[in-house]
Amino acid sequence: MNVHLTAIEQDLQPYVNPFLEPLLGAIHSTEDSQLCQVAVGVIGDLCRALGEHSVTYAQGFMTTLFGTLQSTTLNRSVKISVLACFGDIALAIGAGFIPFLDMTVSVLKQAGELVPEEVMR
Repeated sequence: MNVHLTAIEQDLQPYVNPFLEPLLGAIHSTEDSQLCQVAVGVIGDLCRALGEHSVTYAQGFMTTLFGTLQSTTLNRSVKISVLACFGDIALAIGAGFIPFLDMTVSVLKQAGELVPEEVMR
């Protein structure tokens, strides 16, 4: 499996930079939850494919994802995907995730303290 990921990594690396602007733009489209959801998923996929090389893009990804969580218009299900994407990034970059750890733990703690809405009958 690692051989396959290494092959993808080598083929994908040259295309990441030109792809970043539209990808991050899609994440900022919080009014369109489907577009935002797909963009968040693509970040997770990119990080898994690039592995440790994702550290180059981690600051931009994390800043954008943290900002997305602040949106009042974004669907909750997308916010859950953003939290899962933090895990994808952390797994990909390992110790490179340390600069984002405090903020991520804070966000996860806040998410854990939310009270679920009552189910309407």
